[in-house]
Amino acid sequence: MYVYPKEMGSPQVKPDNPGEVNPNWKIQSSLSKAQNQAYRKAMESCEITTANQLFGLSLKQGTDYLSQAGEASNRAVRTTVNSDPELVELAAAMATCLKGKGHAIADTTPMAMERRGWKEFSAQEDKLGRAQMDDVPDVAPPRKEDEVPMIYAPTLTPEQARPYLAKEIKAALDDLDCGKDFYPAYLPKESAIRERVNEQYGM
Repeated sequence: MYVYPKEMGSPQVKPDNPGEVNPNWKIQSSLSKAQNQAYRKAMESCEITTANQLFGLSLKQGTDYLSQAGEASNRAVRTTVNSDPELVELAAAMATCLKGKGHAIADTTPMAMERRGWKEFSAQEDKLGRAQMDDVPDVAPPRKEDEVPMIYAPTLTPEQARPYLAKEIKAALDDLDCGKDFYPAYLPKESAIRERVNEQYGM
């Protein structure tokens, strides 16, 4: 996204067709901080009320609807795949392979193995973003299990971002090589679980 912003559809880059831009983004970006907070609070309350009425859920008021849906999805995946004997065995083999290539592996459960690359590089992205902002802590607070993290995106030129992309590509190739048996078994199961949860939440 940072090295190839236009090709990857970065929202910070104007598209070739201005008609593709959601007009609500312009309105929201013109709001003051207080207006934006009031808007978010009203929208979240509306989303929660609507979801509870339409889907028979019992979501808490005052929290983000998408975050609650994401947590429910992560929880369903974790409790299912991490107790699957086949996936546990394949994840352990993948972890051994990655350790042999010099990667540090702290958690060898199936869900952790599938998310490890994204988790590592999104944490790096968040760290860079936090360092550029004055109104957020430099260190992310501890995350609860299944919580969907808030990632603060940094401002990087393609030249600044290119070394990070090179590291990510190398890690991804190692991940694919070591996970050639794991991913074909894991991904269909995760996809089916997330689809079920998405239906519950009307997503």
